[in-house]
Amino acid sequence: MALKAIYDKEDEIPDEFRSLYTEKNGKWEVTGIEGIKTTADTDRLQVSLNKERDDHKKTKEKLGKFGELDPDKSQALVTENEELRANLETAEAAAGDGKPDEAAIDKLVEARVATVARPLERQIAALEKTNGEQAGTITAHELKDTNRTISDAVREAGVSSKIIPTAMDDALMLGERMFEVTESGEVLTRDGVGVTPGIDPVVWLSEMQDKRAHWWPASNGGGAGGGGGGGGTGSDNPFTSKSWNMTKQGQMLRTNPEQAERMAKSAGTTVGGPKPMDQKSA
Repeated sequence: MALKAIYDKEDEIPDEFRSLYTEKNGKWEVTGIEGIKTTADTDRLQVSLNKERDDHKKTKEKLGKFGELDPDKSQALVTENEELRANLETAEAAAGDGKPDEAAIDKLVEARVATVARPLERQIAALEKTNGEQAGTITAHELKDTNRTISDAVREAGVSSKIIPTAMDDALMLGERMFEVTESGEVLTRDGVGVTPGIDPVVWLSEMQDKRAHWWPASNGGGAGGGGGGGGTGSDNPFTSKSWNMTKQGQMLRTNPEQAERMAKSAGTTVGGPKPMDQKSA
């Protein structure tokens, strides 16, 4: 039987593939396969495109009221008119009684300077507004990309560690607060967020096994993921006091040294360091 991208009910999903689905808006969508797009994703994109077209149409209708009028030429005519008025006033003041009125001339000079400066001020204000809007757009896109990168990394680690589908959204939401994307593109925990800083999502989940035990099926004993030298969660960390295993430490160091360092850091020790003391979970 072929798998569906979206199921109406959780119990319709084949048991062996249930961990690949996440509940969204009352439906169960496949999220555990990288790069796959569902009909719901396409619908959301279409709504966004329709809104953009509608906004463009409204803007075009507003501009259409000006016909073929050139805004730049219109502004130039206004400026020219102001300058002519200022020149006329200057001529009238000079021709009054043959004696220059310094106060009047100073006032007219200020008016002339303001007339010349006004278009430049408008241009500067327009440029500042445009730059501000562009900076805001860039920041929003960067934040969106960062959150997507974090979510993808947490989701991948969650599926690997067999987090139950109903807990995935909780893990993703918490992950957005816990993680950052480094300059090298790594997804690592921040400082000062209540967990070991500088660890990746896989190691982070090992710390979450006691704090968020309900994220995993009861049969998994609070979240023990796959074994082997590549790391896992919970009791698979051979650097913790309760699971201290130097043989597995060596295997992990050979197959994935960076992961070994992070697992050791999470356990409160270092690669080659002493066995950590027993500590109660926070």
